[in-house]
Order: sequence, then C-alpha cells, then structure tokens
Amino acid sequence: MPLSPLELLGSWSLDRRIEDHRSGALLRVTGTTVLERTGVGEVRWQEEGRLERADGHRAPVSRVLRILRAGDDGWSVHLPDGAPFHRWEVDAPLVHLCGRDVYRGRLELSGAFRWSLTWQVTGPAKDYRSTSVLSRPAP
Repeated sequence: MPLSPLELLGSWSLDRRIEDHRSGALLRVTGTTVLERTGVGEVRWQEEGRLERADGHRAPVSRVLRILRAGDDGWSVHLPDGAPFHRWEVDAPLVHLCGRDVYRGRLELSGAFRWSLTWQVTGPAKDYRSTSVLSRPAP
C-alpha cells in the first residue's frame, strides 16, 4: 500500500543540499518542515529555514505546499497558487514541467524517522540537483 502523507504528520528537521551545476555554487538549507493535517484529504507542508552559501552569506527561506487527496488515485502536491507540482508517490519517478525546464525527482522513505526528496532539474533556465533529507529523533 502506498505511503500516505498522513503517516508523516508532525515536525521534521530539514537538511537540503543544492548543487548548482551552472555556477558551481553549493547551497545548504537547514530548518524545519512541518506536515499538518488541515482538513479531510488535505495536508499543509510548511518549511522554514536558513539558506547558506559557501561564501558564508545567509538568508531566511520558507515555503508552503499543499498535499491533496486525489480521490482513490492517491495524493498530489500543489504549489502555493494551487497549481499541481507532483504526485505524492514513494519510490517512483516524479516529474514536473516548469516551462521548458524539467524536474525529475524521487521521494524515498528510509524508515519511520527519515525520508528524502531529490530533484534533478534541467533546462534552459535551470541546471541543479536538490536533495532534502527530513529526519526526527526516534522516541
């Protein structure tokens, strides 16, 4: 049975590494991700953190996504404006088209206390790899 986002509700430590292949920059985001049920068939995905560049520059970052139940067809992740982003599927290829740029990703579960989301983004405007690891301590 596919993993529901309802099984991951709560607060997670976020550690994201972004490798920009065009500029050679390495960026890191550390912070918190909270998955919170906000209604029947709806989960709010909120990230708050700090972006740090290799040169020491730091800036606050945040984003909010919505995960919606798609009937009997599972779940889907939506951008803040309501546009679909990607399906919520574990260990399956994820694809999102953003203009002429293509996001190819994978959501993986590494046990009850760790999961990750990796994106390889390519196209005329973007060329980077983003790996987010979400974890929480065992009880």
